[in-house]
Amino acid sequence: GRKTFRHLHAEGRPLIAINANDTTKLSRFVFTQDQFDLICGDLASFPVARAVTASSAVHGVFAPLNLRNFAPGNHNCPPEPAWIAAALKGQPPESNAVETPRDRRHRARLVRWYRNGEPYGRTAVPDARYWVHLADGGSIDNAALWPILRGLGSPVSRWGVRELIAAGRVRRVLLVVVNAMKRPDTDTDRRPEGPTVVRMLFSAMTSAQNATTRDSIRTAEALFADLRRRYPRVGFDGPVVVELDAIGDPARRRCFRNVKTALDLPAPQIDALRQVAVEQLEANPRYRTFLTATAGRRVAPLAFPEAGRFCPPN
Repeated sequence: GRKTFRHLHAEGRPLIAINANDTTKLSRFVFTQDQFDLICGDLASFPVARAVTASSAVHGVFAPLNLRNFAPGNHNCPPEPAWIAAALKGQPPESNAVETPRDRRHRARLVRWYRNGEPYGRTAVPDARYWVHLADGGSIDNAALWPILRGLGSPVSRWGVRELIAAGRVRRVLLVVVNAMKRPDTDTDRRPEGPTVVRMLFSAMTSAQNATTRDSIRTAEALFADLRRRYPRVGFDGPVVVELDAIGDPARRRCFRNVKTALDLPAPQIDALRQVAVEQLEANPRYRTFLTATAGRRVAPLAFPEAGRFCPPN
């Protein structure tokens, strides 16, 4: 409907971070107030539906969503975070499993680009208007993991989760990753002419998404190993990966992998996909450890009545 982030925030937890791709800066744009501070905007008044539209605006299919950047020359913007100048001077904080000094320097330059309107230290053109052009975030982070990993791993994260962990205010952390990597196109190998131009374009985009997903999951594994060493009194359960490739039965796995990517799915498909996720969570020892440690008992899994009508188990 017409709900804004103000309505979403009024509900309290959980924190929702919707990701998109800044097509000009080739970088991640996260719908948080910290990100909106860079363009001198108010996230609370922004419609949630527009953020979802930006996140799912597939390149070449939908037009990008355009936001006005009010930051250049606007003295009412929040002050620049202190870590920006330090990173640009080569004085970054301690390195971690998520972000190197080089990564922070790159991120600091992106912040300056938003705030100044022009990249590489150039000043904004007088009286010019600046915009942010957002599209599907899958091209840079298909699993939407990086904002969460930075929040857990970086001492200058947006949400200060690392500070809460260091202060002993967090007892356990569970990370669940839903990995919707697309399957390779095996049918083309039987055709001598090879893939069409359209299929090649989609293949290039899918390959980039899959590579980014694999890298982010590997980084999550490394980060959790690092956090376990640093904070032995905190339980770090994860990452727990839910994915179609983990379905044991080949015929059932093939059935699920043939589900099309669409804006609308039939109820049996939705229930069946959710049921598969529950089955994998229930079988994961990290997830079971988290449930036992937090609930003190085994929690009965949810049931999905329509699941049996699609890709039933053998």
